[in-house]
Amino acid sequence: MRLTDSVWLQHYYSHHGEVAKRQDWATSITANVPWVVDFNTSNPQRDIVGNAATATTATKLKTPRTIAGVAFDGTANIDLEFLVYGQLLSDVTASRVKNVSYTNDTLKPVVVYVRFNNENNTNRKIYVNNYLLIEINNITGYDQPGSCTFIVPAGAYIGWKQPGR
Repeated sequence: MRLTDSVWLQHYYSHHGEVAKRQDWATSITANVPWVVDFNTSNPQRDIVGNAATATTATKLKTPRTIAGVAFDGTANIDLEFLVYGQLLSDVTASRVKNVSYTNDTLKPVVVYVRFNNENNTNRKIYVNNYLLIEINNITGYDQPGSCTFIVPAGAYIGWKQPGR
C-alpha cells in the first residue's frame, strides 16, 4: 500500500521488475479497479518511438543465409517445396491394402494421416523405408479410436502391417 497524491494505491512488485497498481480508495474501497502495469524493459508499450512503422520494402541481407539448404538473401520469396506446401488432400483409403508397401513416387514428401479403431485389440505397425516409425498396440483396449500423422519422403516406401491378418 502506498499513498500517492492523497490516494491510497495497492502496488504489486514482481520478481521481474514489473510494477502494477490498482485500487483507488479515494473513490470507493469496493471499486473494481483493474491492475495498471507501469512501463519498464520487461513490459514495453505499443507506442514506443520506432515501433510504429511498417516496412514497405525488403532490404537485402548483409550476410545471405540458407534456409534448409535454399539460399535466401531477403530480396525475394523462396520456395520450400520439400515442406509439403501447396499439396492437396487426397483420400487413398479405398486403394490401399493391409500388409502391402507403397512407394511415394512424387517428387515431394507426402504427409500421411492414419485414423483407426482398435478392432479386436490388434497390433499395427507403420514402416517407412523399413524403419518402424509407429507401433499401435492393443493396450488402448477394444474399439478405441486413434490416429497418427507422419511424413513420407519423396521416393520412400511405406508399409502398414497387422500381424495375423
